[in-house]
Amino acid sequence: MQQTNPGSATGIFAGADLPIGFPAITLKQGTIAAGSTSANVWTPSLSTLKFRLLGWEISYTINDNLGTAADITVSLEDGGTGFLSWGVYIPATVPAGPGIVLVSRVRLLPAGGYLSSALNNSLTLNLSSAVTNGTFQCIAWGLEASAQA
Repeated sequence: MQQTNPGSATGIFAGADLPIGFPAITLKQGTIAAGSTSANVWTPSLSTLKFRLLGWEISYTINDNLGTAADITVSLEDGGTGFLSWGVYIPATVPAGPGIVLVSRVRLLPAGGYLSSALNNSLTLNLSSAVTNGTFQCIAWGLEASAQA
């Protein structure tokens, strides 16, 4: 199989680098900074398309903290409606040590992935509470699909 290389800053793999008959994979990223609860990860390139999520990675920095230690809910949303969520423990104070990145979730979805519920819906990363320090990041990959997909 031919190796693929990321295309330009569009986040779309260069079509010339893909094997014949292999659809172009889209790679997108969104980051939630301290004090925020949501970040857009992926909006289809055309309003006539849906995103088809095939996998994702969620990471966060070890310096994330809250005023009071708690479990927060991290979720992926399709047009504002959550379809995947899980809890992450965030301490009250910043742990000692360097700004290590912790990988919370790396997931590959079963064949076919998750197809957005409507045309032009955005994939967003959401936190139930804003962290005082640090960041959360989502890297998502998949395809852009027509209304018939």
